[in-house]
Amino acid sequence: MFRFSPMLVAISALSVAACGQPEAAKAPEAPAAAVTPETPVAPAAFDLAAVPVSTAPLGASPYFNAPAGYRVEDSGTIPATAFPIWLDGGFQTVEGDVHWTRIGAEPGRTLSRLEVARAVEAMVAAAGGVEITSGQVPEAAYGALPEAQRTELLSALGDLTNSPTTTYVIRRADKTIWIHSVVSIEVAYLSVVDAPAFVAPADSPSA
Repeated sequence: MFRFSPMLVAISALSVAACGQPEAAKAPEAPAAAVTPETPVAPAAFDLAAVPVSTAPLGASPYFNAPAGYRVEDSGTIPATAFPIWLDGGFQTVEGDVHWTRIGAEPGRTLSRLEVARAVEAMVAAAGGVEITSGQVPEAAYGALPEAQRTELLSALGDLTNSPTTTYVIRRADKTIWIHSVVSIEVAYLSVVDAPAFVAPADSPSA
């Protein structure tokens, strides 16, 4: 808030005394507008019904291996959990068994983000999957997730606020497979969610 200096106040008082006129009262300053935190927007609409059903050969879960020249540094499974899948503009929660993998370069090699990203894309495409979105997740959106969820899924989500996140989906007759891929400078995170099969809403009966 702006404050008058003592010297200015003294000069003002002398001026009022000399003129015999009271200083006009100033209108009170309007309070500053409150700053509200940015609210993450809702996820963009995504129509799973538009994704073709894949019949491509698929091995056992988690379906994908480390690309050539890379190795699995750590992995794990979190059964029956709610996983936040990133869509353009927000998260959508899907439920199922989460299989996560942390991938690093073989000894003597340096991880290439482009090489790993292309390898994951090729593996998903061979399994009949499609890319939904790719980009960096805003910190505000990630911070809006429940703390308990962020803690439980720390190894599965990866460094998604500092590295590009790519979301894929494979629609099959018996299940829906969501893929969350984050490729950072030194390691890559690949998480697969085995969710129930998509069931299209029944057509409305004709009148």
